[in-house]
Amino acid sequence: MFCCLRLQIRSYFWPHKGHVSTLAGGGENQEGAALVVGISEPSTIEYLTDLNDRLGMDSADPGSCLGLAFELYEEGKLTKEQTDGLELSWGNAEAAEKLLRKIVKREGFGKYFQMGPKKLPKSWAEMLPSVLYI
Repeated sequence: MFCCLRLQIRSYFWPHKGHVSTLAGGGENQEGAALVVGISEPSTIEYLTDLNDRLGMDSADPGSCLGLAFELYEEGKLTKEQTDGLELSWGNAEAAEKLLRKIVKREGFGKYFQMGPKKLPKSWAEMLPSVLYI
């Protein structure tokens, strides 16, 4: 049995009007792609979920990484300078998308999360109490 859908964002009020998502999976993909960092706008959730799919990721590990980065930023343990100028404040969808693309490209700040949250550099040891392994 397959769980997939094709969704076109049509509302003029949503930021991703016209985007066509071809999602597979369930709600956990949306959670990992957007909800975990406080993004609640429906078209943006669908857009980021689809972006994970198109980039070849399942959204679980990248979502954990995004959640960790946003949490550390909100706690003041990461600065804007350390995040390549990204303001990782809760609900910032633009920053979430940019960080996701940096993770995929192993670029700048994103390279730290390429292998998932368990593989963070040892230099981050003082921040690791914020990490929850499931």
